[in-house]
Amino acid sequence: MQPTTPGDKPFSNPLNEIVADQVPQPPVLQGLGVHEHLGAQLPLDLVFTDSTGKKVRLGDTLHPDRPEILTLVYYDCPMLCSLLMDGLVRGLSKLDGWTLGKNFDAVTVSFNPADSVQEAGEKRRGYLQELGISDLGSAWPFMTGDAASTKALAQAVGFDYRYDEQAKTFAHNAVIFVLTPEGKISRYLYGVTFEPLQLRLALTEAGEGKSGSSFERFLLTCYHYDPALRRYGTWISAFLKTGGLVILLSLSAFVGRLIWRERHPLPRPRHAGGPDLRDPP
Repeated sequence: MQPTTPGDKPFSNPLNEIVADQVPQPPVLQGLGVHEHLGAQLPLDLVFTDSTGKKVRLGDTLHPDRPEILTLVYYDCPMLCSLLMDGLVRGLSKLDGWTLGKNFDAVTVSFNPADSVQEAGEKRRGYLQELGISDLGSAWPFMTGDAASTKALAQAVGFDYRYDEQAKTFAHNAVIFVLTPEGKISRYLYGVTFEPLQLRLALTEAGEGKSGSSFERFLLTCYHYDPALRRYGTWISAFLKTGGLVILLSLSAFVGRLIWRERHPLPRPRHAGGPDLRDPP
């Protein structure tokens, strides 16, 4: 596994932590994490095979002015990969105004060299159907590759995985990677559920403001990514400062109006046919 290097931010997903009754973590999970390489350029010349059997460069899945979501899974994963992909699809299905293949792209690569093209095709067909998208065309390629290519991609994004001979499964974390149109790592999102707001902010940020609407770009001024929580959160201090200023200005305007009205009283109305009460006798 790739060791943590200076500047990395190792993070192990809570789903893989065994803490109940102080049971020690299984050896197969020990040392596995995600080492964030934010801003790193992915090796775009890596070649994989898509679900039609075609050889595809990683860089060819990217498009100008569109961010991309990268997922690393394996297709016969008994639990975690399916949970992650199901959660991602649910989140994507609620992205109003965002269309796969128009506003953003997605690519899935298996890190199991034994996975077949047929398995990739079955997974792709099912997830695209959930999104109401035809599996014809090139939208959201599901790809396989040899051990060297998949390992190189996993190391580039800092994704650890290990094969468990006893269980015949891979141990790994639950994370998706949001890429810029140039193939640089913009954001890591962890877990098996992905809120639409979090996805919109991450995609807008990765697209450098070119993919999101004016509303999404405005949201980025109200939210910031919290590295400790690994999610976007409201910029509380900004709201407090703005709210305090608004309150101060409102109070000042209210007091100023009271003072002006005291110094400039409105004239009293005259009674019909009677003298002006303000006139001296």
